[in-house]
Amino acid sequence: MLNTPCGHYYCRGCLVSLVEAFTHDESLFPLRCCQDPIPIEGLLPVLSLGLRTLFQKKHAEFSIPSKNRLYCSSAICSTFLGSSEDILFLFEIECPSCLTDTCPKCKEVAHPGEGCGVRESNEAFQALARSQRWQTCPGCHAVVQLNLGCYHITCRCRTQFCYLCAARWKTCNCVKI
Repeated sequence: MLNTPCGHYYCRGCLVSLVEAFTHDESLFPLRCCQDPIPIEGLLPVLSLGLRTLFQKKHAEFSIPSKNRLYCSSAICSTFLGSSEDILFLFEIECPSCLTDTCPKCKEVAHPGEGCGVRESNEAFQALARSQRWQTCPGCHAVVQLNLGCYHITCRCRTQFCYLCAARWKTCNCVKI
């Protein structure tokens, strides 16, 4: 049994289920009960070695703001490589899984000896986003697309905003349908 800071108890089976869900759903980060974070030290001994390793990897990944996460540039790999902020001084970082080199600045395949096309590709992408009427999250700057539904967007970073004007939710005067 794990006693949480709010005074609730979790059995091993419930903890394992919660951690398994966490590894697939970033909205559960950090693990919490009654809005209080559950101390990691208390739940690690309950987990199998494989689940503990996966949990620790996902915890490290989710701890970094999504705009600063660096993933392997190989689409079939996409292994999490760490924070792009911590390695901006490098020209490339090698993926330990597939050995693909990724540029931490533009997050594309490494291009040693060439200039990094971060600004050019960003400008082209922003032009595409404007033409498609996509919106940018004011929290993490991820670009989102509304296919159907209301204009109340909850981004993966948990920022809530209006899809029409990108203002924080309930702070604008847009006509909500």
